[in-house]
Amino acid sequence: MILFPVAARRLSELNPATYASVEALGICIIDVGTETQIADLAGLNKGLGKRTFGHCDKQTEPAKVTIEAQVGRLGAA
Repeated sequence: MILFPVAARRLSELNPATYASVEALGICIIDVGTETQIADLAGLNKGLGKRTFGHCDKQTEPAKVTIEAQVGRLGAA
């Protein structure tokens, strides 16, 4: 996940008219450290009025349902 903001930052340096870093767009990428924390942290940010999105590896169906209830959109690797 750490490569995404690095790549976006480099693209914005190479062509700022077309690309912007995730930080410049107001996007915060957080590594929650463990899959059991995804829904909890997403729920915390959602409770603060933030739009939340998730991206993770394959989850069990119960975990996926719990995460999807807290995020606006869930992507999986």
